[in-house]
Parts: sequence; C-alpha cells; structure tokens
Amino acid sequence: MVYQEKGETVAEAILTDSKQGATYRIVGVSFGIAWRRLSSAFESSVKANATHGELEMIYASPPPVVPGIARTYANNTYKLRLWAEAVYRSPLPVVLMDTDTLVLRDLRRAFREEFDVAYTTRPGELPINAGVVFVNQTDAARQFMADWQAVNDQLLVDVHQLVSAISEHAGINQAALLRLLATRDHIASVKPLACSEWNSCDQTWEQLDENTAVLHVKGLLRHVALGGGLDLLAHGVPDNLDDLLSIWNQYDPQGGTACRREAYAVASH
Repeated sequence: MVYQEKGETVAEAILTDSKQGATYRIVGVSFGIAWRRLSSAFESSVKANATHGELEMIYASPPPVVPGIARTYANNTYKLRLWAEAVYRSPLPVVLMDTDTLVLRDLRRAFREEFDVAYTTRPGELPINAGVVFVNQTDAARQFMADWQAVNDQLLVDVHQLVSAISEHAGINQAALLRLLATRDHIASVKPLACSEWNSCDQTWEQLDENTAVLHVKGLLRHVALGGGLDLLAHGVPDNLDDLLSIWNQYDPQGGTACRREAYAVASH
C-alpha cells in the first residue's frame, strides 16, 4: 500500500515477511536512512524469532516540521496515524512495535490474554512505554486506536498542553495514551503487560531472562550499540550490558560491531 499527499509518495507499506498460517501481524514504521540500521536489525529479529507472526514494514518520509514543535513529536504523531491505519487493514491481530526493538521470542502467547488492546508498563516515574502495543481485531480496539490518535493530535496543536504532558510522560504517544486511559472515555478492554517480559527497556534490562520476548534498544544501549562511547561509572549502566550487546550483535546489519564492557574498561585507563 502506498500513501500519497499532494502527488508525492510519503509512505509505503510492504508485507516483508509473509508466513503461511500466521496468527498475528507485526507492524513497524521506519523513517528514512537515519533509522535504517535499527529497522534492519528489527526486521532480522522478527524473521528469526516471530515464528507465528508476519511482518508489515511501513517505510515513511518524515512529516513536515511543525513550527515550535520538536521533530520527534511530529514523527511519533505520524507513526501513530500509520499504526492506526495498519490495524484497520490487517486481517489478523496486530503487534505495533517501534523499530528500535528486537523480537527475541514468538509473541503469540500474549494474545492468550483477554483484551482488546494491551500496552506495556514499567517501574518508576514513567509508567508506560508505548513502543509495543498489542491490538486484537475488535470494533472496540479499532475505536480505541482512533481515540488515541485523536488525543495525540490535540496535544500536538496545543503547545501548552503538550509541554505539560511531555514533562510528565516523556513522549507524545505515551502522554496521549495515559490521558485516554485516565478519562476512561472508551469502551475497550485494555490490559497492562509487564515491560520486563514484553518490552524490556532501561528500567527492566537487568531482569532480562529466557522469558523476555522483546528488547528495546533505546537510550544508553542504543548509543553504545551504534558505536558510541561509554563511561562505565555513569548512572544507568546495566550490569548485564555485555548480554544486551551480544543480543544486538546477532541482528546488527553491520555485523555486530558493538564493544563489550571490558573494551571500555581498557579504554578508560
């Protein structure tokens, strides 16, 4: 499927991994060359480990810059729109995923739970990470996605609300999702799932084990995985950094070049 605005192609949805007998569809959005390495690793992990899932990749041009609004908020608003449209056209339940994630286990078992929509929660001040969302094919789920998009769009055009929401929730999609959940202005059955299992991020990296289905390559881990330096004494460096980098190296299209912890220890002396 090709999206066009004013005669220009701005996004193209491609079923890059179609499996006979698939029971769910993973949807990822990649914004141009800046995301190519991350999204390629994401695709490789899906093809290797999502044994019952097919993959739809949406390759999109970044949306126009909104005056006074950071590009990341405009990008994520557009991503949410593309996610919502992907839910409507999919014949299967959908897992909406940021493409800086890696799939480590098949995701089918998440759908054994009863829900229209499921999102992932983490400990700490920022209770939600909206980078992995499970959506069943129900009318209530599709309406929930439309409502989430509408709340997000409202935040984008109201700078005062946006600043307040971002200061509390660190991301526009997450802020909109929390606002929708708080108002209870929806009919969907919505279920929280633990980030430690379904979207392992910085708050839960050290809990990584054989049950972890998704690793989120964000923040410090992304910085190091893509070749950045590391201060081993910095706050937030996980004890299992080597394990996390070893996982990244399995799927990195550049052949797994991330250094292990001892390389930084030697460099720091």
